[in-house]
Amino acid sequence: MSANTVVNCAAYCEGRRVANVEIDHISEVLKQSDKFVWIGLHEPSAEMLSKIQREFGLHDLAIEDAHRAHQRPKIEAYGDSLFIVLRTVQMKEQQIELGETHIFIGRNYIITVRHSSSLAYTDVRARCESTPHLLQKGPGFALYAIMDSIRINEMVDNSRDLLSAALEANLSLISISQNEVSKRFAGWAAIIGIPTMVAGIYGMNFKFMPELDWPWNYPIVMFLTFGLCVGLYIRFKRSGWL
Repeated sequence: MSANTVVNCAAYCEGRRVANVEIDHISEVLKQSDKFVWIGLHEPSAEMLSKIQREFGLHDLAIEDAHRAHQRPKIEAYGDSLFIVLRTVQMKEQQIELGETHIFIGRNYIITVRHSSSLAYTDVRARCESTPHLLQKGPGFALYAIMDSIRINEMVDNSRDLLSAALEANLSLISISQNEVSKRFAGWAAIIGIPTMVAGIYGMNFKFMPELDWPWNYPIVMFLTFGLCVGLYIRFKRSGWL
């Protein structure tokens, strides 16, 4: 039997923890009408579940379901006790992990059985113990706290995933926008570079530039410069750079 099977086992009186209880001594606590027991189990063995069944008089079918896991969410009544199956979902290292929590609840006890990656209820127990005026209502309040915790955890995980997805999408949009701006700058810089280069060449004031004496030199240079600029503009426009 795994030492980690029993996560917690405690007796409560008037909303306060009065003792940690060994599984073998639970029957002594159950005889006291002013106390209830809260037990937390994680993937218990068949031997442990059989011991729990004997102590609390639990139904065979409920024990069988609690041992096998992979149950659909449900609530079943067995005499004066209830058997509840809850499914849990959580994100772990960017992976969705499913789990189950099975709950046995009666007048003076509540037993949680966790399977797979179902979240531990240590924090839930601590919150309940911090409000003894509510916990004194008995196992019913503990059940409410557990079910509320499962709902909140799923909401938080879903919200976290949505926020992460929105942030990633926003960063992608910013990156795309920056790339578009960079391409536009590069395109216009190339176009403006042509007349700048021509002006630079003819602004060097060399004494011997034979084409300066050609009668058609100026219109030819202007035509070629304009043509190259228009050609680059059309090319960049078609490629989506402008």
